Amino acid sequence: MAISPTFVYGKLKELIGYFTQELENYTEEQFQYKNDEETWSLAQMFQHMYTASTFFMYSANNCLRQRKGSTEGEKTPVGIGLYQRNAFPDKEIKQPKEWTKGAPEAKTREEAKQQWQDLLPKLKELAEAVTQDDGIYKNKHVFFGMLTAAEWYQQIEMHNRHHLKQKKKLEHLANIEGQDFQYQEVYFSQENIKNIK
Repeated sequence: MAISPTFVYGKLKELIGYFTQELENYTEEQFQYKNDEETWSLAQMFQHMYTASTFFMYSANNCLRQRKGSTEGEKTPVGIGLYQRNAFPDKEIKQPKEWTKGAPEAKTREEAKQQWQDLLPKLKELAEAVTQDDGIYKNKHVFFGMLTAAEWYQQIEMHNRHHLKQKKKLEHLANIEGQDFQYQEVYFSQENIKNIK
């Protein structure tokens, strides 16, 4: 199951709007602050979120263009649970080292803000394209299995929402009093879900 991409885009617009507004509340020093070598700065977290979002968009586009995937295969049990909950597990998830070339490159607050502002129109355009997709062609996620374009698109919102908890933790370490986030309307309801076969 995947939630309607146009509905997900509306939630992404709210969530990204919140993150970009929060950038206004940080000094550059706070944004770049690292508590220790292992802990990311807020700047690194924002860059990770942006990079992951562009990868999920790339995978959704591969499904639309029927590239690098298949009409065969299903989600893994972990993937099934992810989409049933419409959320990542409520715990810290560390990427395998082989997935990355080290910690994300930190951008300035202005660069981070511009990246997200530039991404929003592309997210809207992609949502419109994914809405027209029949959901037959899939691309593989290493943990979650074979995902449709709509499922890849939904993962953009799920992943960014997952980082709200980390944001709060990093703000505390940098001595920042950030604002809490809550969607204006309930996200997960039956009328917003469609079956993807």
